[in-house]
Amino acid sequence: MVARSVLVTGAAGGIGKATVAHLRSTGVQVLDVDLHSASICCDLTDPKARMALLETVRSKVDCLDGVIAAAGVLSGEPATVVAANFFGATRLLEGLRPLLA
Repeated sequence: MVARSVLVTGAAGGIGKATVAHLRSTGVQVLDVDLHSASICCDLTDPKARMALLETVRSKVDCLDGVIAAAGVLSGEPATVVAANFFGATRLLEGLRPLLA
Protein backbone atom coordinates (compact mmCIF):
# COMPACT_ATOMS: atom_id res chain seq x y z
CA MET A 1 0.00 0.00 0.00
CA VAL A 2 1.34 3.42 -0.95
CA ALA A 3 1.26 6.01 1.80
CA ARG A 4 -0.93 9.01 1.18
CA SER A 5 0.68 12.45 1.10
CA VAL A 6 -0.99 15.51 2.62
CA LEU A 7 0.31 19.06 2.98
CA VAL A 8 -0.79 20.93 6.11
CA THR A 9 -0.26 24.67 6.54
CA GLY A 10 -0.44 26.18 10.00
CA ALA A 11 1.15 22.95 11.20
CA ALA A 12 2.98 24.32 14.24
CA GLY A 13 -0.06 25.05 16.38
CA GLY A 14 -3.75 24.63 17.01
CA ILE A 15 -5.84 22.71 14.50
CA GLY A 16 -2.91 22.31 12.13
CA LYS A 17 -0.68 20.72 14.77
CA ALA A 18 -3.43 18.35 15.91
CA THR A 19 -4.18 17.41 12.30
CA VAL A 20 -0.50 16.65 11.59
CA ALA A 21 -0.31 14.41 14.66
CA HIS A 22 -3.48 12.55 13.71
CA LEU A 23 -2.48 12.06 10.08
CA ARG A 24 0.98 10.82 11.01
CA SER A 25 -0.51 8.38 13.52
CA THR A 26 -2.46 6.80 10.66
CA GLY A 27 0.59 6.45 8.40
CA VAL A 28 0.05 9.47 6.17
CA GLN A 29 3.15 11.24 4.84
CA VAL A 30 2.67 14.81 6.04
CA LEU A 31 4.41 17.85 4.63
CA ASP A 32 4.02 20.23 7.56
CA VAL A 33 4.31 23.93 6.77
CA ASP A 34 4.40 26.91 9.10
CA LEU A 35 6.23 30.17 9.59
CA HIS A 36 8.43 28.53 12.27
CA SER A 37 8.76 25.13 13.95
CA ALA A 38 7.80 22.97 10.98
CA SER A 39 9.58 20.67 8.54
CA ILE A 40 9.02 23.29 5.87
CA CYS A 41 9.14 26.90 7.04
CA CYS A 42 7.38 29.43 4.83
CA ASP A 43 5.85 32.87 5.14
CA LEU A 44 2.66 32.38 3.14
CA THR A 45 2.18 36.16 2.91
CA ASP A 46 5.27 36.39 0.68
CA PRO A 47 4.76 35.46 -3.01
CA LYS A 48 8.43 34.51 -3.46
CA ALA A 49 8.32 32.31 -0.37
CA ARG A 50 5.17 30.59 -1.70
CA MET A 51 6.96 29.90 -4.99
CA ALA A 52 9.91 28.42 -3.09
CA LEU A 53 7.47 26.31 -1.08
CA LEU A 54 5.95 24.95 -4.28
CA GLU A 55 9.41 23.96 -5.54
CA THR A 56 10.19 22.28 -2.22
CA VAL A 57 6.94 20.32 -2.28
CA ARG A 58 7.52 19.24 -5.91
CA SER A 59 10.97 17.97 -4.93
CA LYS A 60 9.51 15.86 -2.11
CA VAL A 61 6.41 14.30 -3.69
CA ASP A 62 5.09 13.43 -7.14
CA CYS A 63 1.49 13.93 -6.06
CA LEU A 64 -0.60 15.06 -3.11
CA ASP A 65 -3.73 13.36 -1.87
CA GLY A 66 -4.86 16.44 0.01
CA VAL A 67 -4.13 19.86 1.41
CA ILE A 68 -5.27 21.17 4.76
CA ALA A 69 -5.01 24.96 4.67
CA ALA A 70 -5.08 25.63 8.41
CA ALA A 71 -2.71 28.62 8.45
CA GLY A 72 -4.26 31.92 9.29
CA VAL A 73 -3.81 35.28 10.94
CA LEU A 74 -6.52 36.35 13.37
CA SER A 75 -5.56 39.97 13.91
CA GLY A 76 -3.08 42.62 12.88
CA GLU A 77 -2.64 44.83 9.87
CA PRO A 78 -5.49 44.24 7.40
CA ALA A 79 -3.01 43.78 4.52
CA THR A 80 -1.22 41.04 6.46
CA VAL A 81 -4.47 39.28 7.35
CA VAL A 82 -5.58 39.29 3.69
CA ALA A 83 -2.13 38.25 2.47
CA ALA A 84 -2.07 35.26 4.83
CA ASN A 85 -5.70 34.18 4.95
CA PHE A 86 -6.69 34.77 1.33
CA PHE A 87 -3.62 34.90 -0.89
CA GLY A 88 -1.64 32.49 1.27
CA ALA A 89 -4.34 29.87 0.78
CA THR A 90 -5.63 30.53 -2.73
CA ARG A 91 -2.30 31.11 -4.47
CA LEU A 92 -0.77 28.11 -2.75
CA LEU A 93 -3.68 25.88 -3.75
CA GLU A 94 -3.49 27.14 -7.34
CA GLY A 95 0.20 26.22 -7.42
CA LEU A 96 -0.44 22.80 -5.89
CA ARG A 97 -3.30 21.95 -8.24
CA PRO A 98 -1.11 19.91 -10.65
CA LEU A 99 0.08 17.73 -7.76
CA LEU A 100 -3.52 17.16 -6.68
CA ALA A 101 -4.79 16.10 -10.12
